[in-house]
Amino acid sequence: MAADLAIVFSSSDLDKGSRDRTGVFPVLSVVSSARRVSVDQLLLPNRAPASVALARQIAMYLTHVALGRNFTQVARLFGRDRTTAAHACQIIEDLRDEPSFDLQMHCLEVALLAQAKVWGQVGGRAVQ
Repeated sequence: MAADLAIVFSSSDLDKGSRDRTGVFPVLSVVSSARRVSVDQLLLPNRAPASVALARQIAMYLTHVALGRNFTQVARLFGRDRTTAAHACQIIEDLRDEPSFDLQMHCLEVALLAQAKVWGQVGGRAVQ
């Protein structure tokens, strides 16, 4: 699944330190909708209430795992430090030990794959 998503959502947002979030907008959109927080809240540069912080951590995790971005790239896209991105991913990994949370994350991954299919063929490969 992650390979399909990484192909569809281009890596143009990573060129030369850019913070262009075009390639991760689908993650932001899916997480924003599922967690009932705005995309703007996910991208706020300061600390946020726990519900927004968890949604941001989920978005960072999906950007890393589903889209294949490294921690430095994730941090740049979210205006955070690399260690913050790594910490966010570790928190979500730990939470995935809980079956209900793992199911929620699986549903988000499926929603991202559905968006990838809507985007269609990118980079010479069709998404199955």
